[in-house]
Amino acid sequence: MENLKNFHKNSTLKVATLSFISSQLTTKDEREELARVFKLLDKNGDGRLSKDEVQEGYMEIYGKLVSNKEINDMFDSVDTDQSGYIEYSEFVMASIN
Repeated sequence: MENLKNFHKNSTLKVATLSFISSQLTTKDEREELARVFKLLDKNGDGRLSKDEVQEGYMEIYGKLVSNKEINDMFDSVDTDQSGYIEYSEFVMASIN
């Protein structure tokens, strides 16, 4: 979760490179763990994380309330396609960065 807060937007080439590297450098166990955490956070099962889901998940995992500013800053950095949600690929890239 801390990596999500610290991830910064990158050029399209860098995002594509990180995506490729993440698929090559993560082990099967790491991929399974990332998928498990993502599914845990994705309360409605739509395959993307809303700000509310991330905020609630952070509270469940760390027992700490994250401010709206921190959530907005996280989404500004992680939501590379500016959809208003964090898709799985964005989650993976931010988590391993």
